[in-house]
Amino acid sequence: MADIYLTQNRRLPVLYAALRDYQGLINLSSASAVKFVMMSSGGVNKINYACTITNATIGQVSYAWASADVDTAGTFLAKFMVTIGGKDLPIPSDRFLVVEIAEDPS
Repeated sequence: MADIYLTQNRRLPVLYAALRDYQGLINLSSASAVKFVMMSSGGVNKINYACTITNATIGQVSYAWASADVDTAGTFLAKFMVTIGGKDLPIPSDRFLVVEIAEDPS
C-alpha cells in the first residue's frame, strides 16, 4: 500500500507533510535544508530537491512536484532529508515512503 498516490503527468496535489521523529514533531528552525528524495525501486534517483518550510516550529514542509517528477508511472521509494548542524536526518528514519504514480488514463 502506498503512502502517496499521484497520476502520471499531473503535478497536483502539492505534497504537504509534518515531519516527526520518535520524539514527535521536529523543530526545523535550525535546519539548513529539507529535501524530498525519491528513487525508483531499483535505487535510481528521480528527485533530490528542496522543500519549502511552511512552519518551522512544528515541522511543516511542502513540495511542489515538477513535470519530470511525475512523468513516469510506477512505484517509488522516498524520504525527507533534514540537514541540521551539517548532519542529515532521514524522515521517516525507519522505512521509506512508498509513492505510487498511476498511468495517465487520458
